[in-house]
Amino acid sequence: MRTHTRESQQTTTPKDALEYLREGNHRFVTNLKANRNLLQQVNETRDGQFPFATILSCIDSRTSAELIFDQGLGDIFSIRIAGSIVNTDILGSMEFACKVAGSKLIVVLGHSKCGAIRGACDQIQLGNLSTLLNKIQPAVYFERKTTANRTSANPEFVANVTAIQVKRSVETIVEQSVVLREMIEKGEIGLIGAVYDVETGLVEFLEETLMLGEIRHFYLDLEAAGADSRKAGGS
Repeated sequence: MRTHTRESQQTTTPKDALEYLREGNHRFVTNLKANRNLLQQVNETRDGQFPFATILSCIDSRTSAELIFDQGLGDIFSIRIAGSIVNTDILGSMEFACKVAGSKLIVVLGHSKCGAIRGACDQIQLGNLSTLLNKIQPAVYFERKTTANRTSANPEFVANVTAIQVKRSVETIVEQSVVLREMIEKGEIGLIGAVYDVETGLVEFLEETLMLGEIRHFYLDLEAAGADSRKAGGS
């Protein structure tokens, strides 16, 4: 399988890009990975790169996007940070990937049994890690299904928080990046959240998070309302 070219990238739509990732994950879980000559791909990409998708995933060693989606050199941009959180550096990387380099789809990829999510659930404090985990705390707060054992010892609670954190990251992207929001509204790129199962290798795309031609809201409005009510209560 050859790497993506300028021509193939230009003709790829956001929906095409999503389908490429679905197909790639299917190949991964069925152990029918595409036949690639990696040295040939090194040669093909020496003068440029034309990735069709951008994946924001966790640093977990089991969640390499290139492997999970069976992609080769030059096919996807891979951005990794614990908990798949979003900050200005992440947004800048995404803006480069899409506006400058032509990527057609952004995927926020969470995963099961995430150490960062577990740490946030348990309110772990550890050096600079504490600052990162604090950014996941709103997802813990918005998990309302679980009333007892709201700790990392409860797999269902951790899974629920993981999905919420993915949705928050998706929404943060469109709230904090004018560049990406406008591209989504114009249908130039798509944005979707997903969760990878480290036990099965399957990626579940959260279809309700798909943004293509329209912007959706999940949790940030609720966070703002909560902040306003807290201010009112303290005044």
